[in-house]
Amino acid sequence: MMMSKEYNNVSVYEHIVTFCRSDDDGNELLNDDGSVKTFTAPSLDFVSYAYDMVQVSDLEEELQ
Repeated sequence: MMMSKEYNNVSVYEHIVTFCRSDDDGNELLNDDGSVKTFTAPSLDFVSYAYDMVQVSDLEEELQ
């Protein structure tokens, strides 16, 4: 008899928050291939910082 696995427990091992940058018109900064350029803010601790406190200077481009 095949048993069905139920995944009812939730564990968080790593949470990665990514950001994108946009101009005043809402146009996102793009990579050369046209995809949205994403950034991380590895020096920030998101347990103690709110997302609205993130500054452009906090961001580092993600390597694809």
